[in-house]
Amino acid sequence: MNKTNPFIPITLTVLGLGAFVALAWWIFANQRDDVATARAFLTHIAEDDHAAARALMSPPLAVQMPTTRLSREFGQIEMWESLSFPSRSSFTTDGTRETEIHGTGTTVSGCESDLMIRLIDGLVDAFNVTPLCPRSGVDA
Repeated sequence: MNKTNPFIPITLTVLGLGAFVALAWWIFANQRDDVATARAFLTHIAEDDHAAARALMSPPLAVQMPTTRLSREFGQIEMWESLSFPSRSSFTTDGTRETEIHGTGTTVSGCESDLMIRLIDGLVDAFNVTPLCPRSGVDA
């Protein structure tokens, strides 16, 4: 009579599932971090904390967008009620990770902006907010 220990197949199944979950978690961790950076960047812009927003930029973009320019171009936008990023894509080439995130930002008054943020190795390298939603009483 051949008795098989049921503990071994169950253990191997649990370990296999655990390895799969860990791999999936690791693969998507960078995208989650990039989305958090995009949210922080847009929040800093709306809060007029342009130095903090600039700290999240890649060096080439930071050179193009000093705090004075950020303040001039984005200093009067309304605060975000919600930021949603349903579309994300990432790829790595020659050790450089690029992520492009598309979504929608809705302000407290209900104005809705299309958002695009491109990150290179976790830093904002390009962005587009269309339209800019001005604060109440501010001309666009």
